[in-house]
Amino acid sequence: MRRYRKYLFLISSGIIVAIVAWKLYNPEGRGSDAGVPEQQQQQPSRLQLTGIHLVQYDGDVVRWDMRAERAIHQADDVVAVSQPDLTIYRRVDERNDGGDLSIAACGGRVEQETRAMTFSGAVHANDEQGHLLLTEQLHFDPKRQLLHTPSRFVLEGSKGRLSGVGLQLNPENRSVSVLKQVRIVIPKGWKSLV
Repeated sequence: MRRYRKYLFLISSGIIVAIVAWKLYNPEGRGSDAGVPEQQQQQPSRLQLTGIHLVQYDGDVVRWDMRAERAIHQADDVVAVSQPDLTIYRRVDERNDGGDLSIAACGGRVEQETRAMTFSGAVHANDEQGHLLLTEQLHFDPKRQLLHTPSRFVLEGSKGRLSGVGLQLNPENRSVSVLKQVRIVIPKGWKSLV
């Protein structure tokens, strides 16, 4: 009986050592990733950049440029940016007197293929005429030169205050569409709506 206990002890010790060795050297096991959450173990390493600057040209003319404090390339071909600052340069023509539009936020995302941008967290946009747009999320489609948000927003200027939920804004021709809960406040003494 003693002899069987001795063999049982040796066999169980050998099994424990084999399991530990398998866990350490198996590429699908914990290995050197011990203590790292499982989600992070399976993600490929991400490229992190600081002080980035993206520029979009139309021939020799700069259409927009975006600067960000930091960027992290994500696996889904999207770059997450912190503290983005976008400047859209408007064309000068018979409908438009030019002037830049600046957008800043706490964070955002840039799709690499389309360069579409999403700004989030305390988004504020302003232009040289003194208009100010405040919202929590703002999308910029550079192909269509369109800004839009599904969120609540406030747009202020010298001629009044416009608020609502859902906004589409074309900086080139200065057209504005509001989806719902529209509210306009016009300052006293302002005589014309045109």
